[in-house]
Amino acid sequence: MIKKKESEKLHQQVTDLNNAESMAHQLETSEHRYRRLFETAQDGILILDATTAQIVDVNPFLIKMLGYSKEEFLGKKLWEVGSFRKVETAKTAFEKLQDEHYIRYEDMPLEANDGRLISVEFVSNLYQVDGTSVIQCNIRDITARKESEQARRRAEEGLARGERKYSQLVEQMQEGVWIIDKDAHTSFVNPRTAKILGFTVDEMQGKPLFSFMDERGVEIVKRLLERCSQGIVEQHDFEFIRKDGTRVYVILETSPMTDETGNYVGALGCVTDITERKQAELALKESTKALAASEEKYSTIVESAAEGIIIADIETKQFKYANPAISRMLGYSQQELKGMAVGDIHPKESLKHVLSEFEAQAKGEKTLSEGLPCLRKDGTLLYADINTSGALLDGTKCSVGFFTNVTERIRAEGERRQNIEKLLKALDTTIKVMALTVEVRDPYTSGHQQRVSNLATRIAQEMRLPMEQIEGTRIAGILHDIGKMYVPSEILSKPGRLTETEFNMIKMHSQAAYDILKIVEFPWPVAQAVLQHHERMDGSGYPGHLLGKDIILEARILAIADTVEAMASHRPYRPALGIDKALEEISQKRGILYDSEVVDACLKVFNEKGFKFDVEISDSKRAST
Repeated sequence: MIKKKESEKLHQQVTDLNNAESMAHQLETSEHRYRRLFETAQDGILILDATTAQIVDVNPFLIKMLGYSKEEFLGKKLWEVGSFRKVETAKTAFEKLQDEHYIRYEDMPLEANDGRLISVEFVSNLYQVDGTSVIQCNIRDITARKESEQARRRAEEGLARGERKYSQLVEQMQEGVWIIDKDAHTSFVNPRTAKILGFTVDEMQGKPLFSFMDERGVEIVKRLLERCSQGIVEQHDFEFIRKDGTRVYVILETSPMTDETGNYVGALGCVTDITERKQAELALKESTKALAASEEKYSTIVESAAEGIIIADIETKQFKYANPAISRMLGYSQQELKGMAVGDIHPKESLKHVLSEFEAQAKGEKTLSEGLPCLRKDGTLLYADINTSGALLDGTKCSVGFFTNVTERIRAEGERRQNIEKLLKALDTTIKVMALTVEVRDPYTSGHQQRVSNLATRIAQEMRLPMEQIEGTRIAGILHDIGKMYVPSEILSKPGRLTETEFNMIKMHSQAAYDILKIVEFPWPVAQAVLQHHERMDGSGYPGHLLGKDIILEARILAIADTVEAMASHRPYRPALGIDKALEEISQKRGILYDSEVVDACLKVFNEKGFKFDVEISDSKRAST
């Protein structure tokens, strides 16, 4: 009996030992799991002694976040670590935690070891572990989230400003704007859209897009929106039903709208009313059907038409029909034309254009070619305006072309161009005659105006001015000294230096030239350029003492061209100074007396483009003052 009791007692001890070992193993497993979670957590974790506030453990994530080593944390009070340097605040929070056992800070700034400021969410809990009070601090970096929120707020503010800025523009647009959400409900329409459909803006707001169309339209739009949600931008002809029940035809262009993450949130529609055009197309189709149905009516309308009409197979380009008018225009019989093709009545140089028109018609577009050359049977050319559109005749896609003979108009335009050219030549001759009147009175200026004109033209070309402005500069150069006809010849040809009175008389030539030229209706500011060609950028010129940009560009160009040519020419009281000296002069006075951009262009014309005066500068002739 004693042995039995001892055996049972021994068995109980073994069982207790096994249970203890099992519990120890479970505890070890639990601690291992906790440690793994602690070490791999993506939030910073601090464990503090609740009595002393000393840090007893820190996880790797917080070490990396704040840039301190583990040794710089362990054994220190929370407020002894640099990131928590606000001692009084940290101590106050520690005392509060003793009472409330929980503290949470939504946005706390912490300074990392490298000086960076990090925004964190800080949560602390006080709890018991094996009879010991500990504090666990969970620290989550919210810097990126905060920056994102700030960026979103800035974007929202910018969007609000943009909405205010463009709201009026959208409201006043002549094109309709229609915005729907992802469920195809109207979230915005501008007044133009409402007007097209005969509603008010308020009546359309919030209504399903599908309520403005018939069942066939609903199916089309569903497919359209499905593609739109996939990022596809499309344009279609479409029918909407107006408030009064009538149909309105539009071009509807749809574009996807996405949120900041790229998710589809709705669609933007641009609406263009093409009802009139569509009705015309429908009328044309109806006319075409009626034409095919009634040969007698077809013959009456088409056969007697004053305009030439050709119907061609869009695919083969072969003529299926030609009316008598086109037969007379081209000199072929109707039967001959029926066996011909597009390439037989157009010159090779025009054929590429004509074929491109056929491609457009195949897509349902109308085309108009003005003054297109056509080959007559006798080899001569006829010019026609050709208005074409596509039509379906007997199941075949055809091009219907209406030919209007404009040969006489083209010839008249050619003659008019020739007459204009003759007038321009006559004007040029007149200008040269006017220029020669000065040279006759003053042999020393012979060739000077032409040389100035040549240089001024090259400078204007180098500055890439419009052709009209270049031509105006050229003309002004030819005439810039015409006012000298009012200066006595003895002063113009005086071999010595001029007195002040004589020089003042010379200076009057700009105003005199202006008075002569202002009554001529030039298409360019010739009179103004001639008046100002002795003005200087600093206001030291004459006659108006104008400053900078108050001097027109043509005059600024003439000022430099006139100076360079004058310095390169011989004067009775000094020999020619030469081109190099002249270029040195304008370089030194660049931006002072002379326009910087014009100086640069002049230097480039000589130094890089090799400009030389076409009219030889004579040592025996006096240049302009």
